[in-house]
Amino acid sequence: MNKTEMISYLMKKEKINTAEALYAGDTVTDIECAHANGLKVAAVTYGYNTKERLLKAGADFIIDKFRGLLEIVLPKERDRK
Repeated sequence: MNKTEMISYLMKKEKINTAEALYAGDTVTDIECAHANGLKVAAVTYGYNTKERLLKAGADFIIDKFRGLLEIVLPKERDRK
């Protein structure tokens, strides 16, 4: 089973809605596999690739620090009003 198939299997098994999910990864392969499954991707720059390469691969978000991921997935105070 390749990475694309593993993601698909887990999404079906856990009944994950692609509209409510975000895949975090650090490689071009991560981006390709997540997009193949209809997922948005937060690519981290503290892994194997540069920001430029991750953007070129189609990352939906670029994260330079872990806190950046939290800012994407947690609602901001202004969004709650």
